[in-house]
Amino acid sequence: MSAPFTNAQTTPPSLATPIDSLREETRFLGRLLGSVIRETQGEAAFATIEAVRHAAIDFRRATNDNDNAKAAATDDTTAARAKLDNLLNPLSVDETLSIVRAFSYFLLLANLAEDRSLALQATSKQADRSQSIGVALDVARAAGATPERLAHWLMHAKVAPVLTAHPTEVKRRIILDTERAMSDLLAARAAESDPHDQADIESRLKGRVLQLWQTAMLRLTRLRVVDEIDNALVFYRRTFLSVVPQINRKLGRMLGNGSAHNVLEMGSWIGGDRDGNPFVTAEVLNAALAKQSVVAFEHYLNAVHLLGVELSMSKRLTHTSVALKALAAHAADPSPYRDDEPYRQALVGVYARLYATAKALAGFESPRVPEADLTPYASVDEFASELKVIETSLRDNGAALLADGALADLQASVAGFGFHLAVLDLRQNSDVHEAVVAELLKAAGTHADYLALSEDERVSLLTRELGHARPLATSFTTYTEQTESELAIARAAARAH
Repeated sequence: MSAPFTNAQTTPPSLATPIDSLREETRFLGRLLGSVIRETQGEAAFATIEAVRHAAIDFRRATNDNDNAKAAATDDTTAARAKLDNLLNPLSVDETLSIVRAFSYFLLLANLAEDRSLALQATSKQADRSQSIGVALDVARAAGATPERLAHWLMHAKVAPVLTAHPTEVKRRIILDTERAMSDLLAARAAESDPHDQADIESRLKGRVLQLWQTAMLRLTRLRVVDEIDNALVFYRRTFLSVVPQINRKLGRMLGNGSAHNVLEMGSWIGGDRDGNPFVTAEVLNAALAKQSVVAFEHYLNAVHLLGVELSMSKRLTHTSVALKALAAHAADPSPYRDDEPYRQALVGVYARLYATAKALAGFESPRVPEADLTPYASVDEFASELKVIETSLRDNGAALLADGALADLQASVAGFGFHLAVLDLRQNSDVHEAVVAELLKAAGTHADYLALSEDERVSLLTRELGHARPLATSFTTYTEQTESELAIARAAARAH
């Protein structure tokens, strides 16, 4: 990989290993970047970047040789440094930025190739990787844990990956999206054997590299918290909404029961972490909760619609449960074309209630409007119970395979995400809480100087205060901005529950 920006044949060779693929794709992407730089910046700029790259390689090699020998800087190191300095020092700011961008984007493209290589390695070892959870359970069983004990433990276990607000994601969403598109194109290129189609794919890849080169890596303005929330939710749509239910279902299957559906749950600090971030207010908390909820409802509404397409069984050809018939009747489906399709009728009603719930809880209205006007669900459990009616009817009437497909995926999603998508942790520095409590106690006439008390005295005072039925805060008192903000957060959390 000594010449990543130079032109060469782009057609990939027959690659024997993922490492071969990594090397070839890294070189290929480097050549595309070099071609884009030459065409947009000119030959002189490209030549300067190449000269700097070669000088940097020489300096690194000389430095490594000296480090390995544990010797002082040699003439080779001094000469290599001088060569690099002589190239960089005369450059203007714009020229320097072009070099920085060239190497930054080459590293980005190299990382993309590395991610592809890791994915290929994972695929080649998929049989082993797919058993990783199973192997862990086998080890537990070999140590004496019974299936019942494991099931009990998993019922009380919670694994919660948490998306944090710090540090703020610096890579822009458009760059993430472009990387994803390029990864798909690289996969298509590797699989394509027709030279003309391969050339077309490579042309589109070059277009993506051009797009990256002419897109600023960083924003000129700092992200707002609501922007951070939106960025984090992208990963739910891309990954978590499908992967989390799969893992929970897998655990359930391995234990021979469905009790493990809810072992893995998602968490987030974004929109709830106020420690050192004055921009996380009650309004931001409300926005975070609503945005999370919208993602969950979008997923469920689409899944229910697709399930309605799938479960086309006719009552002339199969039986259904009494509960399923009642669910279908309650939907009041107006379409005569579904008159003999009870599962579809039932799902028309489920969709209508889910649509109404999304509108009531999150203010979200799907573009696909319902065909009935029904009341919202009182809770996520009510939604889950109607899905259970459909499942039971399928299993009791010879269609267990259908119950184990898309319906089971949806049920696992509901168990893992609820109507809230992820638990939102609320964090604040304890010094802030101390000051707020002190102000509330003073304003209520309970204690004039809470901060002066010892730890034992504080515990005693707060214990007594918690025993009172009356609220400590009142709307008839004006508090400081900090205390008002913390009270607003508490009220927003209470409304959310």
